[in-house]
Amino acid sequence: MSLIEIENLSVSFSSPDGEVQAVRDVSLTLNEGQSLGVVGESGSGKSVSLMALLRLLPAHAATVKANKLMLDGVDMLTCKKDDLTRVRGKIASLVFQDPMASFDPLFKIGSQLTETVLSHFEVAMPEAKARVEKMLDRVEMPDSQRVMSSYPHQLSGGMLQRAMIAMALVCEPKVLIADEPTTALDVTVQAQILQLIGDLQEETGMGLIMITHDLGVVAETVDDIVVMYGGKVMEQTSVFDLFDQPRHPYSKALLESIPGQVAGKRKLKEIPGQSPNPVSPPAGCPFHFRCELADQNCATQMPPLTRWDNTHATACLKVAS
Repeated sequence: MSLIEIENLSVSFSSPDGEVQAVRDVSLTLNEGQSLGVVGESGSGKSVSLMALLRLLPAHAATVKANKLMLDGVDMLTCKKDDLTRVRGKIASLVFQDPMASFDPLFKIGSQLTETVLSHFEVAMPEAKARVEKMLDRVEMPDSQRVMSSYPHQLSGGMLQRAMIAMALVCEPKVLIADEPTTALDVTVQAQILQLIGDLQEETGMGLIMITHDLGVVAETVDDIVVMYGGKVMEQTSVFDLFDQPRHPYSKALLESIPGQVAGKRKLKEIPGQSPNPVSPPAGCPFHFRCELADQNCATQMPPLTRWDNTHATACLKVAS
């Protein structure tokens, strides 16, 4: 059964320079127990796509259009505001990029986590606190009692990230959306966080979407992957196939730009050029400015996702030919 169904999602923002087309005709699905990575460089539309799904974008600035925007059977396009509280946290939870900016600095960690439980379950305060303490222990939070009585600024980045994950999981959601969950963390803490997310998914069977620009992170945590660029999906496949046989030129360029891919000293390979202007995106492939294979057709035609088999699809005229 599909937990998430997104079909032809487009998101734009009003700005003094014109309409910013952040996401253009994005489609993806997530099934029960599936782990999906959404990767691409900054500005590719990764976070905006999932925030649009959860209706977290400012209504006065963002225009969201889609043929289908479903979350566990709930139509998020028509979902009433009062029902969103039930959906967020209980059906799907989001781990934000910056936990320091996501917690309210005026309230203690324990107060904010127990409030999450009380908003979704009809339980007394003692039971809510017990659930929070159990989840903090589950995410291997050292000295959970002290953390409960601490303000956000009194905790390290790694501890705040664990607290954010505990807040996202304490209501036992069906889907966890982790948006750059290891940003600004050192290597040791990053490995612990990724292991924790994997263990919890295996135990609970929840669906997982990992949003990141770090291909090394998705290689360790997800089964399938969506590569985005310029607000569009460039490639969809399994993680193994992406690393073993990337088909889209952008996917290949991303992999080649990772340090250490070739033994010995060599100059780090970069992707020349700049990302397309979202105010006036090209009519054709958004990557054609920077693609070594591009011709005139690529500048005027945006190919649809072409399936090679049941698991691999690309949007490229050169690959499709």
